[in-house]
Amino acid sequence: MTGTSVIPAMIVIMVVIRTQKIINRFKNTRTINPETAKTLSELNIRRGFLFNRLLRRNVFMEITSDRFYLQENNLDEYFKARRMRMLSVVLILILIIFIDIYFLHFNS
Repeated sequence: MTGTSVIPAMIVIMVVIRTQKIINRFKNTRTINPETAKTLSELNIRRGFLFNRLLRRNVFMEITSDRFYLQENNLDEYFKARRMRMLSVVLILILIIFIDIYFLHFNS
C-alpha cells in the first residue's frame, strides 16, 4: 500500500471541517432569520463550492441585496440526509469487506 488511500479520506475531512466553519460563522453572528441576514463580505465568507452547495440544499436562504441567513430547520434536514448517506457508504464498505473475506477464505 502506497499511502494514497488516505487522500480521499483527508479530502472528506477537510470538506466537513470547512462546511462546519461556514455554518458556525452564521450561528456565531446570529444570522438565523431574514431580519439578521448579512452579506457574505460581512460574514467574511467566500461564495465558493461549499457555500453554493449549502445554498442549493436550502441551508442558507438568500434575500434581496445578496444577503443570506441560516435556515436552521433545513440545516437539521441536511445533517439527517448526510448521516443517511454516510451510513449507506459504511454499510456498502462492510458488505464489500465481508464478501472479500468470504471469497478469500473459501477460494484458497
